[in-house]
Amino acid sequence: MEEAVVWAAQAFCRRSLAIWRARTFHQVFKHQTISTIEQSSLNHRTLGALKSAEIISVTSKGERLVVGRDYNAVSLDDVHFLDAFDDVTVTCAVEPRVGSSHLPASLFNDWEDGICAGAAKRLLLQPDKDWSDVALAGYYEREFVEAIRKARRWRLEVSPDVTPENPLSRKRSFV
Repeated sequence: MEEAVVWAAQAFCRRSLAIWRARTFHQVFKHQTISTIEQSSLNHRTLGALKSAEIISVTSKGERLVVGRDYNAVSLDDVHFLDAFDDVTVTCAVEPRVGSSHLPASLFNDWEDGICAGAAKRLLLQPDKDWSDVALAGYYEREFVEAIRKARRWRLEVSPDVTPENPLSRKRSFV
């Protein structure tokens, strides 16, 4: 049961990007690689239960940095800076690790029904159990997906524009 809840929470967070955390650095150096969640104090308080699901934005003094020009995303958690910057904030979506015993409270405060539907779906699809029920699992899958969509819509509505800038986009004129 616990594994099913963690699995549902992880899938929910990864697909909806609903839970964000920001980490601020006074200064980063040229060619420095930083960890957004893995080495953060947040993860020390939760006993390493969280990991980054996606890097949302990287800013310096409130100005958005550009991937490929100012930094590279080495992994879902690591950012490698190509130059030195002051007052850097890295915002990322987080998800629980597999086997985690700690889940963000906001998952249960805001998205409890969706997480429970995902866990129920997973449990009902166990083929070696007598109580396996594919039809009921389908119902819970629809509830789970609808909760993910609702969370994703909410995140897009309340968040500033976080669409990554593409430094390779070119303006073209056709004659």
